[in-house]
Amino acid sequence: MKKILFIFFLVSNFHVLYSQISADTITFEGNNNSLVTIDTSQPNNIWQIGKPQKIFFDSAFSIPNAIVTDTINSYPVNNLSSFQFLIKEPFPNAWMNPTIPYLRFWHKFDTDSLLDGGYIEISYDGGNTWTNITNSPELLLYSSFNWVQDTIAGGIKAFTGKSPYTGFNDNWNYLTVFWEGWCDSLQTQILDSIVVRFSFKSDNIQTNKEGWMIDYITYGTDYYCFIGVTDLQKSDIISIYPNPIHTSAIFRFDYSKFKKEIQTLLLYDVFGKKVREEKFSSSEFIFERNNLPPGIYFYNIFSAENKEAESIRGKIIIQ
Repeated sequence: MKKILFIFFLVSNFHVLYSQISADTITFEGNNNSLVTIDTSQPNNIWQIGKPQKIFFDSAFSIPNAIVTDTINSYPVNNLSSFQFLIKEPFPNAWMNPTIPYLRFWHKFDTDSLLDGGYIEISYDGGNTWTNITNSPELLLYSSFNWVQDTIAGGIKAFTGKSPYTGFNDNWNYLTVFWEGWCDSLQTQILDSIVVRFSFKSDNIQTNKEGWMIDYITYGTDYYCFIGVTDLQKSDIISIYPNPIHTSAIFRFDYSKFKKEIQTLLLYDVFGKKVREEKFSSSEFIFERNNLPPGIYFYNIFSAENKEAESIRGKIIIQ
């Protein structure tokens, strides 16, 4: 049982079924782009875009449509069905100021636990080779629940069982993937696309369960991969202890290496929403968790003189 990560891409011989709407969000309510494709080389592919009409899959996250392993029927036995999502130019301005891409989506799943399930693979070479997201160390995953990963038939690490009730949007769970590890690689300068493949697989036992449903896919980039004074977690300019944080942590700065006086810390959640602003004037201050919920947060610390030229960025984890 392990935690998960994931991502997408594009390949030829696929029928285009969905599009990117309003810059970076797919809600499956239109058809004007070629980012989502269903693999027509699989003769019994059960992925469909439409209004879910099952018992557990009773409505889309973004009404009325989602992409579902059949909008009406339970999934069949001995099935393998896939669709893919293309991320174009994942590292904008790579030669000057590389940014880190992220992918987020909402989903529900209902399968025979440990036997049937959905899994995600990544390709960095146009679909010639694929890697399960759990075997991609450059990825960082954050989910709306403490997702424990199982191995389904064939030894594949996948989503299986029933998506848990999270107290928010019923049993809809969200997952966010960051390509954080690519900050340390020259691949941020040469990679022009990423494909992520969603596959659903069943064995030979009929369980009459509903499968996998995905909606509201969002793609974007986050500016915390910088050249120079950048990655706080790997820099000797700042230390944070403890991190992960339970109640509070000490932020300590080395002013001999960061010449300008640091005055402001901005904290963002995984959706890019600012959740905290701290102002200080010393080389050490105490960060109080207060009412921040558990999760991953990204911070930007800068001086009052020049917010862009000299800033330190990184992440903290609230437990």
